[in-house]
Amino acid sequence: MSLYRKFCRSKTFLFALFALFPSAAFAQESFTYQPEYCDFIANFPEEPVISEKCESEDDDATCFKLVSFTKVIEMSSTVRVDIICNPASPEMFDFFQPEIMEKTVREMTKDTVIESYRVDSVTEENFRQTGLIGKAQKGLDDSLYLAQLWVSPHSIMSVEAELSGAHLEEADKLFATILGGIGHKETMEKDLAAQKSTQASPAPAQEEQGKD
Repeated sequence: MSLYRKFCRSKTFLFALFALFPSAAFAQESFTYQPEYCDFIANFPEEPVISEKCESEDDDATCFKLVSFTKVIEMSSTVRVDIICNPASPEMFDFFQPEIMEKTVREMTKDTVIESYRVDSVTEENFRQTGLIGKAQKGLDDSLYLAQLWVSPHSIMSVEAELSGAHLEEADKLFATILGGIGHKETMEKDLAAQKSTQASPAPAQEEQGKD
């Protein structure tokens, strides 16, 4: 059975689908990518490679920072995540409605995904997010490919992630954990605070049993 089919049938796949939506869990990882100009955040188990790319050598306005994380597990399975976050404007936020965002993620993956599994969108007051998950091909093997587009009034972020190679539970969990640690910074911080508050609250006292 292919990696794609195995992953789709595993419980971890449900976690990865959940990553298409803003995550309520804020993973405590060893490196957090959160530049000041970006309203979004990404957690990694170790520091990724951050490089500057330019679409035109003569125009600095076309330059951006590419965040790349790659992890090879047991020399047989690979997790790769690439992230780009750039400043945006309220006008861009108004433009990127769900229909436009869905077209954009399909365009992002047109040369990579050979079978689209699903596309989902989330609209909140201060950000929007669209994610596509599908099957790609790495060498002779199928791979699981996920693309996300996040937009706020101040920034826009793209995420492309791929899980390829042998089916390993460790790789599945790493893939899902990284995706679950990507989201809207303010929302994730509020969710984390609420979670901590709930955990710190004492359990309600049980009524005494056997009262006369």
